[in-house]
Amino acid sequence: MLAPMQQLRHGGVCLQRTLSLPSLRRAAARSLDSRRFCSAKEDIQPADTRLYLYSKEGCHLCDGLKEKVDAVLWRAQFMQTPLSGARLEVRDITTKPEWWEAYSLTIPVLTFSKDQGNTEVKVPRPSPRLSADRLEAHIAKSLLQGEEAGASEDAQ
Repeated sequence: MLAPMQQLRHGGVCLQRTLSLPSLRRAAARSLDSRRFCSAKEDIQPADTRLYLYSKEGCHLCDGLKEKVDAVLWRAQFMQTPLSGARLEVRDITTKPEWWEAYSLTIPVLTFSKDQGNTEVKVPRPSPRLSADRLEAHIAKSLLQGEEAGASEDAQ
């Protein structure tokens, strides 16, 4: 089970920290001021982000990455993160020759799209040893870099 996360505002920046069981009990015992916590309306707007996992049957690395991405997206339903509102689509590379040519030697490959699949951006290959928390940060960093690259292309 993933540890709950607490989001705090500090200097205009939304910070997250993992809550331990004793701190969860303390938080439940006292009423927390809701102004201390980040609001989805203020900080993070859920986006129509699609994640694509290129995989094939029998790929254990693919199965492990899918489990971790599912866990990250499940948690994002309850807590506002850059992945809130994102959906995962697993694509079997054996179904299309162009996917086989592009990804047969490099699966699992994780990509994302913010514009209904028109342009996909590859997420740098994560280590299979990454925890779900670190994978979430890794994907979020790629999403932010993808937005910055898109913004710079729009400006030109």
